[in-house]
Amino acid sequence: MLLASGLGGLAQVVARSWLHSDRSVPRDTAVQLLASLAWRGIAGFPLYGSEQAQGD
Repeated sequence: MLLASGLGGLAQVVARSWLHSDRSVPRDTAVQLLASLAWRGIAGFPLYGSEQAQGD
């Protein structure tokens, strides 16, 4: 759930920033850049939590 919330927050903050900017980046390009950033970020995320993290 934490990962989903983080990705949702990422999308929301980027969308707001894009809407309030001069929109020099086309919408489709911005969407692809954000998707690439999100996928690259979660690609390195472990599939299973470490035992240390679960005990905290």
